[in-house]
Amino acid sequence: MKKLFTLSLAALLAASAFALDVNIYASGLKSSATTDENKVEVQYILNAPAVALEVQFLKDDGEVLAGIPLTDAALLEKGAHAVTLDLAEVPGGNWKWAIKAQGAPNPAPDDEEDDPILEQVNSKGDVRYIYYNPQGIAIDRSFESEYFGRMYVTESMDGDTDGMTETSQTQKRGVFVYDQLLNFVYEQNNAGFLGGVDFHDGRQGIRRPVVDDEGYVFVLDNNTDAPANSTGVWMMDPADPTKPFKEVLDVTKRGTIYTKSSAIAVEGIGVDRVLYVLDYMEAIVKFPIGLAETPYSEAPDTIINTIEAYNIVNSECTLRKDGKGGFWIFQNRGQLDIYPMCIHFNKKGDVDFQIVQGTNDDLAPSTGYRGAGSVSVDGKYMAFGGAKSVNLYEVTWSGSKVSEVKKVIDYEFPNIGTNIDAIEFDVANNIFVGSASSEFIHIFALPTLENTFTTPAPSRYTIESKSETSVENVTTDKISRKGVYDITGKYLGESADNLPKGMYIVNGKKLVK
Repeated sequence: MKKLFTLSLAALLAASAFALDVNIYASGLKSSATTDENKVEVQYILNAPAVALEVQFLKDDGEVLAGIPLTDAALLEKGAHAVTLDLAEVPGGNWKWAIKAQGAPNPAPDDEEDDPILEQVNSKGDVRYIYYNPQGIAIDRSFESEYFGRMYVTESMDGDTDGMTETSQTQKRGVFVYDQLLNFVYEQNNAGFLGGVDFHDGRQGIRRPVVDDEGYVFVLDNNTDAPANSTGVWMMDPADPTKPFKEVLDVTKRGTIYTKSSAIAVEGIGVDRVLYVLDYMEAIVKFPIGLAETPYSEAPDTIINTIEAYNIVNSECTLRKDGKGGFWIFQNRGQLDIYPMCIHFNKKGDVDFQIVQGTNDDLAPSTGYRGAGSVSVDGKYMAFGGAKSVNLYEVTWSGSKVSEVKKVIDYEFPNIGTNIDAIEFDVANNIFVGSASSEFIHIFALPTLENTFTTPAPSRYTIESKSETSVENVTTDKISRKGVYDITGKYLGESADNLPKGMYIVNGKKLVK
Protein backbone atom coordinates (compact mmCIF):
# COMPACT_ATOMS: atom_id res chain seq x y z
CA MET A 1 0.00 0.00 0.00
CA LYS A 2 2.81 2.45 0.79
CA LYS A 3 4.48 1.73 -2.54
CA LEU A 4 1.47 3.13 -4.33
CA PHE A 5 1.92 6.56 -2.77
CA THR A 6 5.68 6.96 -2.90
CA LEU A 7 6.02 8.06 -6.51
CA SER A 8 9.12 10.12 -7.16
CA LEU A 9 8.86 13.89 -7.07
CA ALA A 10 10.33 14.01 -10.57
CA ALA A 11 7.53 11.80 -11.89
CA LEU A 12 4.91 13.92 -10.17
CA LEU A 13 6.36 17.14 -11.50
CA ALA A 14 6.44 15.67 -14.97
CA ALA A 15 2.78 14.75 -14.65
CA SER A 16 1.91 18.27 -13.58
CA ALA A 17 3.75 20.00 -16.41
CA PHE A 18 0.89 19.71 -18.86
CA ALA A 19 -1.79 21.84 -17.15
CA LEU A 20 -2.57 23.57 -13.89
CA ASP A 21 -5.44 21.91 -12.08
CA VAL A 22 -7.23 22.00 -8.77
CA ASN A 23 -6.05 20.01 -5.77
CA ILE A 24 -7.53 16.54 -6.05
CA TYR A 25 -10.23 14.74 -4.12
CA ALA A 26 -12.82 12.06 -4.85
CA SER A 27 -16.56 12.56 -4.37
CA GLY A 28 -19.76 10.73 -5.25
CA LEU A 29 -18.63 7.55 -3.47
CA LYS A 30 -21.15 4.71 -3.73
CA SER A 31 -21.01 0.93 -3.61
CA SER A 32 -23.39 -1.75 -4.84
CA ALA A 33 -23.47 -5.55 -4.98
CA THR A 34 -22.83 -7.44 -8.23
CA THR A 35 -23.93 -10.85 -9.47
CA ASP A 36 -20.51 -12.24 -8.53
CA GLU A 37 -20.47 -13.50 -4.97
CA ASN A 38 -17.43 -11.63 -3.70
CA LYS A 39 -17.21 -8.64 -5.99
CA VAL A 40 -18.55 -5.12 -5.58
CA GLU A 41 -19.07 -2.13 -7.86
CA VAL A 42 -17.62 1.14 -6.62
CA GLN A 43 -18.50 4.56 -8.05
CA TYR A 44 -16.56 7.80 -7.60
CA ILE A 45 -15.88 11.18 -9.22
CA LEU A 46 -12.42 12.74 -9.52
CA ASN A 47 -12.27 16.53 -9.71
CA ALA A 48 -8.79 16.33 -11.28
CA PRO A 49 -6.61 13.65 -12.90
CA ALA A 50 -4.94 11.25 -10.47
CA VAL A 51 -1.43 9.82 -10.55
CA ALA A 52 -2.33 7.21 -7.93
CA LEU A 53 -5.61 5.89 -6.58
CA GLU A 54 -6.58 3.33 -3.97
CA VAL A 55 -9.79 1.96 -2.46
CA GLN A 56 -9.15 1.47 1.26
CA PHE A 57 -11.10 -0.77 3.63
CA LEU A 58 -11.36 0.53 7.17
CA LYS A 59 -11.95 -0.74 10.66
CA ASP A 60 -14.40 1.13 12.86
CA ASP A 61 -11.56 3.19 14.32
CA GLY A 62 -10.45 4.28 10.84
CA GLU A 63 -7.39 2.02 10.66
CA VAL A 64 -6.71 0.83 7.11
CA LEU A 65 -7.27 -2.93 6.98
CA ALA A 66 -6.63 -3.52 3.29
CA GLY A 67 -6.30 -1.61 0.04
CA ILE A 68 -6.94 -2.22 -3.64
CA PRO A 69 -4.96 0.02 -6.03
CA LEU A 70 -6.76 1.29 -9.14
CA THR A 71 -4.06 1.36 -11.81
CA ASP A 72 -6.00 1.38 -15.07
CA ALA A 73 -5.22 4.72 -16.73
CA ALA A 74 -8.88 5.28 -17.57
CA LEU A 75 -9.80 5.09 -13.87
CA LEU A 76 -7.34 7.88 -13.05
CA GLU A 77 -8.89 10.41 -15.40
CA LYS A 78 -10.90 13.39 -14.22
CA GLY A 79 -14.62 12.60 -14.18
CA ALA A 80 -17.13 9.97 -13.05
CA HIS A 81 -16.11 6.31 -12.82
CA ALA A 82 -17.43 2.87 -11.92
CA VAL A 83 -15.21 -0.15 -11.31
CA THR A 84 -15.82 -3.72 -10.13
CA LEU A 85 -13.50 -4.90 -7.36
CA ASP A 86 -12.56 -8.46 -6.48
CA LEU A 87 -12.61 -8.75 -2.68
CA ALA A 88 -10.70 -12.05 -2.47
CA GLU A 89 -7.80 -10.37 -0.64
CA VAL A 90 -10.03 -8.37 1.69
CA PRO A 91 -10.73 -10.13 5.03
CA GLY A 92 -14.30 -11.24 5.54
CA GLY A 93 -16.58 -8.69 7.15
CA ASN A 94 -18.66 -5.59 6.52
CA TRP A 95 -16.30 -2.66 6.14
CA LYS A 96 -16.29 1.09 5.94
CA TRP A 97 -14.25 2.28 3.00
CA ALA A 98 -12.59 5.32 1.46
CA ILE A 99 -10.78 6.44 -1.69
CA LYS A 100 -7.29 7.86 -1.40
CA ALA A 101 -6.40 9.99 -4.41
CA GLN A 102 -3.07 11.57 -5.29
CA GLY A 103 -2.81 14.21 -7.98
CA ALA A 104 0.12 15.93 -9.59
CA PRO A 105 1.74 18.50 -7.30
CA ASN A 106 0.69 22.12 -7.39
CA PRO A 107 4.00 23.86 -6.62
CA ALA A 108 4.15 27.40 -5.30
CA PRO A 109 5.01 30.20 -7.71
CA ASP A 110 8.69 30.83 -8.37
CA ASP A 111 10.02 32.13 -5.06
CA GLU A 112 12.81 33.96 -6.88
CA GLU A 113 10.26 36.55 -7.90
CA ASP A 114 9.78 39.52 -5.58
CA ASP A 115 6.01 38.97 -5.37
CA PRO A 116 5.14 35.52 -6.71
CA ILE A 117 1.53 35.44 -7.86
CA LEU A 118 -0.74 32.40 -7.78
CA GLU A 119 -1.96 31.32 -11.18
CA GLN A 120 -5.72 31.08 -11.53
CA VAL A 121 -6.97 27.58 -12.37
CA ASN A 122 -10.02 28.54 -14.44
CA SER A 123 -10.04 30.62 -17.60
CA LYS A 124 -11.36 34.18 -17.47
CA GLY A 125 -13.34 33.47 -20.63
CA ASP A 126 -15.23 30.49 -19.16
CA VAL A 127 -18.88 31.58 -19.17
CA ARG A 128 -19.73 29.16 -16.35
CA TYR A 129 -18.13 31.54 -13.87
CA ILE A 130 -19.38 34.92 -15.09
CA TYR A 131 -21.61 36.80 -12.64
CA TYR A 132 -22.76 40.37 -12.36
CA ASN A 133 -22.80 40.60 -8.57
CA PRO A 134 -21.88 37.27 -6.90
CA GLN A 135 -22.79 37.60 -3.22
CA GLY A 136 -21.93 34.18 -1.88
CA ILE A 137 -20.30 30.80 -2.53
CA ALA A 138 -21.03 27.63 -0.55
CA ILE A 139 -19.52 24.19 -1.14
CA ASP A 140 -21.00 21.00 0.30
CA ARG A 141 -18.15 19.74 2.50
CA SER A 142 -20.05 17.00 4.36
CA PHE A 143 -18.90 13.46 3.56
CA GLU A 144 -22.32 12.14 4.60
CA SER A 145 -24.20 14.37 2.17
CA GLU A 146 -25.48 12.87 -1.06
CA TYR A 147 -24.35 16.08 -2.73
CA PHE A 148 -20.85 16.28 -1.26
CA GLY A 149 -18.67 18.43 -3.53
CA ARG A 150 -21.44 20.53 -5.08
CA MET A 151 -21.01 24.31 -5.27
CA TYR A 152 -23.74 26.94 -4.88
CA VAL A 153 -23.36 30.56 -5.99
CA THR A 154 -25.82 33.33 -5.20
CA GLU A 155 -26.33 36.20 -7.64
CA SER A 156 -28.09 39.01 -5.80
CA MET A 157 -28.85 41.37 -8.69
CA ASP A 158 -30.29 40.98 -12.14
CA GLY A 159 -27.42 41.63 -14.51
CA ASP A 160 -27.60 44.58 -16.87
CA THR A 161 -25.37 44.63 -19.92
CA ASP A 162 -25.18 48.41 -19.69
CA GLY A 163 -21.92 49.21 -17.94
CA MET A 164 -20.81 45.61 -17.52
CA THR A 165 -17.45 44.36 -18.69
CA GLU A 166 -17.02 42.92 -22.14
CA THR A 167 -16.93 39.36 -20.81
CA SER A 168 -20.17 39.71 -18.87
CA GLN A 169 -23.54 38.27 -19.68
CA THR A 170 -27.03 39.07 -18.51
CA GLN A 171 -27.56 37.11 -15.31
CA LYS A 172 -30.76 36.86 -13.27
CA ARG A 173 -30.55 36.69 -9.49
CA GLY A 174 -30.93 33.50 -7.49
CA VAL A 175 -29.00 30.32 -6.64
CA PHE A 176 -26.83 28.61 -9.27
CA VAL A 177 -25.97 24.93 -8.76
CA TYR A 178 -22.71 23.24 -9.87
CA ASP A 179 -21.81 19.56 -9.74
CA GLN A 180 -18.53 18.13 -8.46
CA LEU A 181 -16.88 18.82 -11.83
CA LEU A 182 -18.05 22.45 -11.68
CA ASN A 183 -20.58 22.09 -14.46
CA PHE A 184 -24.13 23.33 -14.05
CA VAL A 185 -26.38 20.60 -12.70
CA TYR A 186 -29.46 22.14 -14.34
CA GLU A 187 -30.17 24.11 -17.48
CA GLN A 188 -30.65 27.43 -15.71
CA ASN A 189 -30.44 29.71 -18.75
CA ASN A 190 -28.55 32.35 -16.78
CA ALA A 191 -31.33 32.53 -14.20
CA GLY A 192 -30.86 31.49 -10.58
CA PHE A 193 -33.35 29.52 -8.51
CA LEU A 194 -35.51 31.75 -6.32
CA GLY A 195 -37.87 29.18 -4.81
CA GLY A 196 -40.88 31.43 -5.16
CA VAL A 197 -39.40 34.01 -2.78
CA ASP A 198 -39.50 37.71 -3.68
CA PHE A 199 -35.86 38.37 -2.81
CA HIS A 200 -34.66 41.94 -2.92
CA ASP A 201 -33.02 42.86 -6.25
CA GLY A 202 -29.88 44.42 -4.84
CA ARG A 203 -26.63 43.63 -3.06
CA GLN A 204 -28.42 42.85 0.18
CA GLY A 205 -30.75 40.41 -1.57
CA ILE A 206 -30.19 36.65 -1.81
CA ARG A 207 -26.68 36.15 -0.43
CA ARG A 208 -24.20 34.41 1.90
CA PRO A 209 -25.38 30.79 1.39
CA VAL A 210 -24.36 27.94 3.70
CA VAL A 211 -24.77 24.15 3.43
CA ASP A 212 -25.64 21.88 6.35
CA ASP A 213 -24.38 18.34 6.96
CA GLU A 214 -27.29 16.81 5.04
CA GLY A 215 -26.70 18.98 1.99
CA TYR A 216 -29.57 21.45 2.46
CA VAL A 217 -28.77 24.98 1.30
CA PHE A 218 -29.68 28.02 3.41
CA VAL A 219 -29.78 31.54 2.00
CA LEU A 220 -30.69 34.90 3.50
CA ASP A 221 -32.01 38.23 2.40
CA ASN A 222 -30.49 41.13 4.32
CA ASN A 223 -32.59 43.97 2.92
CA THR A 224 -34.41 46.23 5.36
CA ASP A 225 -34.90 49.21 3.07
CA ALA A 226 -38.47 50.45 3.13
CA PRO A 227 -40.92 49.68 1.75
CA ALA A 228 -39.78 46.25 0.52
CA ASN A 229 -38.54 44.66 3.74
CA SER A 230 -37.69 41.14 2.58
CA THR A 231 -35.13 40.15 5.20
CA GLY A 232 -35.23 36.52 6.34
CA VAL A 233 -33.74 33.02 5.94
CA TRP A 234 -34.90 30.27 3.57
CA MET A 235 -33.90 26.64 2.92
CA MET A 236 -33.44 25.11 -0.54
CA ASP A 237 -33.76 21.37 -1.17
CA PRO A 238 -30.72 20.30 -3.25
CA ALA A 239 -32.70 17.37 -4.64
CA ASP A 240 -35.04 19.78 -6.42
CA PRO A 241 -34.17 23.50 -6.36
CA THR A 242 -37.26 24.25 -8.46
CA LYS A 243 -39.46 23.56 -5.42
CA PRO A 244 -40.51 26.48 -3.20
CA PHE A 245 -37.84 27.39 -0.68
CA LYS A 246 -38.88 26.78 2.94
CA GLU A 247 -39.30 29.83 5.13
CA VAL A 248 -37.01 29.11 8.09
CA LEU A 249 -37.70 32.15 10.26
CA ASP A 250 -41.27 33.40 10.56
CA VAL A 251 -41.34 36.61 8.50
CA THR A 252 -44.29 37.87 10.54
CA LYS A 253 -41.82 38.11 13.44
CA ARG A 254 -39.44 40.49 11.68
CA GLY A 255 -38.32 43.10 14.17
CA THR A 256 -38.98 40.83 17.15
CA ILE A 257 -37.18 37.46 16.95
CA TYR A 258 -34.78 38.85 14.35
CA THR A 259 -34.04 42.15 12.64
CA LYS A 260 -31.34 42.52 10.00
CA SER A 261 -29.68 39.14 9.51
CA SER A 262 -26.33 39.84 7.93
CA ALA A 263 -24.83 36.33 8.05
CA ILE A 264 -25.77 32.76 9.00
CA ALA A 265 -24.24 29.39 9.93
CA VAL A 266 -25.83 25.95 10.38
CA GLU A 267 -24.82 22.81 12.25
CA GLY A 268 -26.44 19.50 13.14
CA ILE A 269 -28.94 17.42 11.19
CA GLY A 270 -32.61 16.52 11.44
CA VAL A 271 -34.28 17.42 14.72
CA ASP A 272 -30.91 18.59 16.08
CA ARG A 273 -30.34 21.17 13.35
CA VAL A 274 -29.42 24.64 14.65
CA LEU A 275 -29.34 27.94 12.77
CA TYR A 276 -26.99 30.68 13.97
CA VAL A 277 -27.70 34.23 12.84
CA LEU A 278 -25.44 37.25 13.08
CA ASP A 279 -28.15 39.77 13.83
CA TYR A 280 -26.74 43.05 12.59
CA MET A 281 -25.25 45.22 15.35
CA GLU A 282 -26.78 43.07 18.10
CA ALA A 283 -25.66 39.48 18.65
CA ILE A 284 -25.01 35.99 17.39
CA VAL A 285 -28.27 34.21 18.15
CA LYS A 286 -29.29 30.56 18.03
CA PHE A 287 -32.49 29.12 16.56
CA PRO A 288 -33.10 25.37 17.16
CA ILE A 289 -34.96 24.98 13.84
CA GLY A 290 -34.81 21.17 13.72
CA LEU A 291 -36.51 19.80 10.60
CA ALA A 292 -37.69 23.31 9.67
CA GLU A 293 -41.08 21.93 8.69
CA THR A 294 -42.72 25.19 9.75
CA PRO A 295 -41.25 28.69 10.13
CA TYR A 296 -39.56 29.12 13.50
CA SER A 297 -41.35 31.78 15.54
CA GLU A 298 -39.87 31.64 19.04
CA ALA A 299 -37.32 34.05 20.48
CA PRO A 300 -33.73 32.81 19.99
CA ASP A 301 -30.98 32.30 22.56
CA THR A 302 -28.23 34.88 22.53
CA ILE A 303 -24.85 33.20 22.10
CA ILE A 304 -22.58 36.24 21.89
CA ASN A 305 -23.53 39.88 22.33
CA THR A 306 -21.46 41.39 19.54
CA ILE A 307 -22.31 45.06 19.60
CA GLU A 308 -21.49 46.09 23.16
CA ALA A 309 -18.06 44.55 23.55
CA TYR A 310 -16.71 43.49 20.20
CA ASN A 311 -17.52 46.25 17.71
CA ILE A 312 -19.32 44.29 15.01
CA VAL A 313 -20.78 47.38 13.40
CA ASN A 314 -21.29 46.62 9.70
CA SER A 315 -23.93 44.60 7.87
CA GLU A 316 -21.34 43.33 5.36
CA CYS A 317 -20.29 40.25 7.34
CA THR A 318 -19.61 36.53 7.09
CA LEU A 319 -20.20 34.10 9.98
CA ARG A 320 -18.33 30.77 10.01
CA LYS A 321 -18.25 27.91 12.50
CA ASP A 322 -14.66 26.99 13.27
CA GLY A 323 -15.24 23.24 13.73
CA LYS A 324 -14.18 23.52 17.39
CA GLY A 325 -17.31 25.03 18.91
CA GLY A 326 -16.49 28.67 18.13
CA PHE A 327 -17.05 31.28 15.42
CA TRP A 328 -15.14 33.43 12.98
CA ILE A 329 -16.66 36.75 11.92
CA PHE A 330 -15.35 38.78 8.98
CA GLN A 331 -16.66 42.30 8.53
CA ASN A 332 -16.28 45.16 6.07
CA ARG A 333 -13.74 47.64 7.43
CA GLY A 334 -11.75 50.39 5.77
CA GLN A 335 -8.26 51.73 6.12
CA LEU A 336 -7.05 52.94 9.54
CA ASP A 337 -10.17 51.65 11.24
CA ILE A 338 -10.43 50.81 14.94
CA TYR A 339 -12.86 47.92 14.46
CA PRO A 340 -11.90 44.31 13.63
CA MET A 341 -11.83 43.04 10.06
CA CYS A 342 -11.63 39.53 11.44
CA ILE A 343 -12.46 38.22 14.91
CA HIS A 344 -12.53 34.76 16.50
CA PHE A 345 -14.76 33.66 19.37
CA ASN A 346 -13.77 30.36 20.99
CA LYS A 347 -16.36 27.90 22.27
CA LYS A 348 -16.56 29.74 25.59
CA GLY A 349 -17.57 32.90 23.73
CA ASP A 350 -14.30 34.67 24.47
CA VAL A 351 -12.30 36.56 21.85
CA ASP A 352 -8.84 35.05 21.49
CA PHE A 353 -7.83 36.67 18.21
CA GLN A 354 -8.71 39.63 15.99
CA ILE A 355 -7.19 41.69 13.20
CA VAL A 356 -7.51 45.44 13.66
CA GLN A 357 -5.79 48.26 11.80
CA GLY A 358 -3.23 49.92 14.07
CA THR A 359 -3.16 46.99 16.50
CA ASN A 360 -1.58 44.16 14.54
CA ASP A 361 -0.48 45.83 11.32
CA ASP A 362 1.82 42.93 10.48
CA LEU A 363 -1.34 40.93 9.78
CA ALA A 364 -3.78 43.65 8.75
CA PRO A 365 -4.24 44.53 5.10
CA SER A 366 -5.08 48.09 4.10
CA THR A 367 -8.76 47.12 3.97
CA GLY A 368 -11.02 44.22 4.87
CA TYR A 369 -13.54 45.27 2.28
CA ARG A 370 -16.99 43.62 1.88
CA GLY A 371 -16.65 41.21 4.82
CA ALA A 372 -16.24 38.03 2.78
CA GLY A 373 -14.24 35.24 4.41
CA SER A 374 -13.94 31.51 4.99
CA VAL A 375 -12.09 28.82 6.93
CA SER A 376 -10.65 25.55 5.65
CA VAL A 377 -12.25 22.28 6.79
CA ASP A 378 -9.26 21.35 8.94
CA GLY A 379 -9.12 24.86 10.46
CA LYS A 380 -5.53 25.34 9.29
CA TYR A 381 -6.28 28.22 6.93
CA MET A 382 -8.39 31.36 7.22
CA ALA A 383 -8.95 33.85 4.41
CA PHE A 384 -10.84 37.07 3.83
CA GLY A 385 -11.10 39.70 1.14
CA GLY A 386 -8.83 42.70 1.22
CA ALA A 387 -7.57 45.42 -1.05
CA LYS A 388 -8.21 43.85 -4.46
CA SER A 389 -6.88 40.47 -3.31
CA VAL A 390 -7.34 37.60 -0.86
CA ASN A 391 -5.62 37.66 2.53
CA LEU A 392 -4.56 34.14 3.52
CA TYR A 393 -3.48 33.11 7.02
CA GLU A 394 -2.25 29.94 8.70
CA VAL A 395 -3.85 29.24 12.08
CA THR A 396 -2.37 27.29 14.98
CA TRP A 397 -4.74 25.97 17.64
CA SER A 398 -4.49 25.12 21.32
CA GLY A 399 -7.60 23.06 21.86
CA SER A 400 -10.50 25.27 20.82
CA LYS A 401 -8.47 28.48 21.14
CA VAL A 402 -6.44 30.25 18.47
CA SER A 403 -2.86 30.35 19.72
CA GLU A 404 -1.13 31.89 16.70
CA VAL A 405 -1.94 33.33 13.29
CA LYS A 406 0.63 33.88 10.55
CA LYS A 407 0.08 35.53 7.21
CA VAL A 408 1.00 33.30 4.28
CA ILE A 409 3.50 35.40 2.36
CA ASP A 410 5.15 32.81 0.12
CA TYR A 411 2.83 33.91 -2.67
CA GLU A 412 0.14 36.45 -3.43
CA PHE A 413 -3.26 36.27 -5.06
CA PRO A 414 -3.68 38.32 -8.23
CA ASN A 415 -5.56 41.61 -8.30
CA ILE A 416 -9.19 40.64 -8.80
CA GLY A 417 -10.85 43.87 -7.76
CA THR A 418 -11.85 45.45 -4.48
CA ASN A 419 -15.43 44.17 -4.37
CA ILE A 420 -14.75 40.62 -3.17
CA ASP A 421 -18.09 39.35 -1.88
CA ALA A 422 -17.58 35.59 -1.68
CA ILE A 423 -14.77 33.27 -0.52
CA GLU A 424 -14.95 29.53 0.10
CA PHE A 425 -12.56 26.59 0.60
CA ASP A 426 -13.37 23.08 -0.58
CA VAL A 427 -12.09 20.03 1.31
CA ALA A 428 -8.82 19.89 -0.67
CA ASN A 429 -7.97 23.56 -0.04
CA ASN A 430 -8.96 24.94 -3.38
CA ILE A 431 -10.18 28.53 -2.91
CA PHE A 432 -13.17 29.97 -4.78
CA VAL A 433 -13.45 33.77 -4.88
CA GLY A 434 -16.39 35.78 -6.20
CA SER A 435 -15.68 39.36 -7.22
CA ALA A 436 -18.25 41.93 -8.26
CA SER A 437 -15.40 44.02 -9.65
CA SER A 438 -14.21 41.38 -12.10
CA GLU A 439 -17.73 39.87 -12.33
CA PHE A 440 -16.26 36.39 -12.08
CA ILE A 441 -15.72 33.35 -9.84
CA HIS A 442 -11.95 32.83 -9.59
CA ILE A 443 -10.53 29.42 -8.62
CA PHE A 444 -7.11 28.88 -7.04
CA ALA A 445 -5.36 25.74 -5.75
CA LEU A 446 -3.31 26.29 -2.60
CA PRO A 447 0.20 25.07 -3.43
CA THR A 448 1.00 21.53 -2.27
CA LEU A 449 3.57 18.99 -3.41
CA GLU A 450 1.76 16.12 -1.69
CA ASN A 451 -1.68 16.78 -3.24
CA THR A 452 -3.27 13.75 -1.59
CA PHE A 453 -6.74 13.48 -0.12
CA THR A 454 -8.68 10.56 1.38
CA THR A 455 -12.46 10.72 1.05
CA PRO A 456 -14.50 8.42 3.30
CA ALA A 457 -17.62 6.89 1.78
CA PRO A 458 -20.92 7.88 3.43
CA SER A 459 -21.70 5.58 6.35
CA ARG A 460 -24.77 4.25 4.52
CA TYR A 461 -22.43 2.61 2.00
CA THR A 462 -20.43 -0.28 3.41
CA ILE A 463 -18.73 -3.11 1.55
CA GLU A 464 -19.14 -6.73 2.61
CA SER A 465 -16.34 -9.16 1.85
CA LYS A 466 -17.23 -12.86 1.95
CA SER A 467 -13.63 -13.95 1.96
CA GLU A 468 -12.97 -16.95 4.20
CA THR A 469 -10.08 -15.05 5.74
CA SER A 470 -11.27 -13.08 8.75
CA VAL A 471 -9.58 -10.14 10.36
CA GLU A 472 -8.95 -12.28 13.43
CA ASN A 473 -6.55 -14.36 11.32
CA VAL A 474 -4.31 -11.36 10.87
CA THR A 475 -2.12 -12.18 13.83
CA THR A 476 1.50 -12.23 14.75
CA ASP A 477 1.14 -15.12 17.19
CA LYS A 478 2.95 -17.58 14.89
CA ILE A 479 5.80 -15.26 13.97
CA SER A 480 9.10 -16.52 15.33
CA ARG A 481 11.63 -14.76 13.06
CA LYS A 482 11.91 -11.72 10.84
CA GLY A 483 10.54 -11.95 7.30
CA VAL A 484 7.27 -12.15 5.38
CA TYR A 485 4.20 -14.10 6.51
CA ASP A 486 0.76 -14.53 5.06
CA ILE A 487 -2.25 -13.58 7.16
CA THR A 488 -2.51 -17.12 8.56
CA GLY A 489 1.03 -16.88 9.95
CA LYS A 490 2.74 -19.02 7.25
CA TYR A 491 6.34 -17.98 6.62
CA LEU A 492 6.89 -16.93 2.98
CA GLY A 493 10.49 -15.74 2.91
CA GLU A 494 12.59 -12.68 3.59
CA SER A 495 11.13 -10.36 0.92
CA ALA A 496 7.64 -9.51 -0.40
CA ASP A 497 8.93 -8.10 -3.69
CA ASN A 498 7.97 -11.11 -5.83
CA LEU A 499 4.74 -11.99 -4.07
CA PRO A 500 1.33 -11.38 -5.71
CA LYS A 501 -1.02 -8.61 -4.58
CA GLY A 502 -2.48 -9.23 -1.18
CA MET A 503 -2.05 -8.60 2.53
CA TYR A 504 1.06 -9.81 4.38
CA ILE A 505 2.85 -9.39 7.69
CA VAL A 506 6.39 -8.09 7.30
CA ASN A 507 8.54 -7.95 10.41
CA GLY A 508 5.44 -7.80 12.57
CA LYS A 509 3.62 -5.11 10.56
CA LYS A 510 0.81 -5.45 8.02
CA LEU A 511 1.63 -4.75 4.37
CA VAL A 512 -0.91 -4.50 1.56
CA LYS A 513 0.47 -4.77 -1.96
